[in-house]
Amino acid sequence: MEDYNIPESTEELFANGDQHYHIHNHHWVGDNTYSMNLFLDCANIDSECIIVNDGTQIIVSNGTITLQIDAYGGGDFHLHEYDVKII
Repeated sequence: MEDYNIPESTEELFANGDQHYHIHNHHWVGDNTYSMNLFLDCANIDSECIIVNDGTQIIVSNGTITLQIDAYGGGDFHLHEYDVKII
């Protein structure tokens, strides 16, 4: 099963603000750090927007809006969950 609920771009990430996202894919298995890297890649997040990257939590800014993104598991290594909040 594959299910993606993620922004498609950096612009969409900032436009959506506070959100909950997930990726469910049995082919992509890993811990929360793996999960965060998967989110950054799949959502095409521009690396120049990243202010802090602590592995499972990142801070990104577009100069106007600053977001905190937290990655965590949804009960197994196939379900990757993400909370985004404006800070």
